[in-house]
Amino acid sequence: MVNQDSRKKWLRDDNLTIIQKNILQVAQSLRKEHQTFNMITLFEICCKELPNPEPEIYQAIRELYSMKFIVEGKQLFKQEVLTNEKRSKIFEYIHQYPGAHVREIRKVFDLGAYMAYRHLAILEKFEFLRKSSYRNKIVYFPADFEESRELEALLLRNETTNSIFECIQNEGQLRITELKDTLQIPYTTIQDHLKQLVEGGLIKKIKKDQISYYVLPDFEAEGGAIEAKDKNIVVKREYDYVGGSIRFKVAVRNLTNMAIHNIAEPESLRPVYRRCAATECCKPTSKYDERN
Repeated sequence: MVNQDSRKKWLRDDNLTIIQKNILQVAQSLRKEHQTFNMITLFEICCKELPNPEPEIYQAIRELYSMKFIVEGKQLFKQEVLTNEKRSKIFEYIHQYPGAHVREIRKVFDLGAYMAYRHLAILEKFEFLRKSSYRNKIVYFPADFEESRELEALLLRNETTNSIFECIQNEGQLRITELKDTLQIPYTTIQDHLKQLVEGGLIKKIKKDQISYYVLPDFEAEGGAIEAKDKNIVVKREYDYVGGSIRFKVAVRNLTNMAIHNIAEPESLRPVYRRCAATECCKPTSKYDERN
């Protein structure tokens, strides 16, 4: 089941005003008598039963409809949507595995087509979920999932694509032949998955000495060499104690499998390390055969 913190996040009960809570109570009483009702009927009853001015009641009702606490023609209120155990588990599953498609949800929860679509439609109608189309499939995401990350989530749900991406992420740069040998996957299959990752912006293809490599987007190729950034090089502050004074230097730890030459002093370090000295060449931490 979805935990209490998640319920509060999605239902936002704490954010409701007193008049909005009072209107919901009126709406619940009205539903017992009429099952379904429209905004006009609710407004008329609230004007009779609540002491607030009519414009204030009208505005509060519009806000409740806007926040999907009440949906026209539905017998449910938003607070009740996740009280259904199956529906709650579907929501929790999609929250854990964004991009799930209908057939997958039917299989996981052993649901027929009608019940699966009914639960998903309710979750979408009350804005717990939103749906999208991907490769002729309808897929679902939590309503607050970043749209810019949808393609990434969908691509990495594929086990093979995810394995290839993790290899590149761990090694920094790889050729197709290296991926083929590591993962024991056919060459053409790897090509297809790499194409998807490139098109999705998760990796990019660069050339070094006429050889194609696949790297993360934060790698840059300059002058035929590959420059590693961020997590691949660690700059540590160190010093030597010489002749009664401290001599500062910058120690660079190379986490890649490449030799790094011509280390320059970063602008951010210049005010601190006036006498900064860096080695001419930082050897890789592990041997790497340039021919492989």
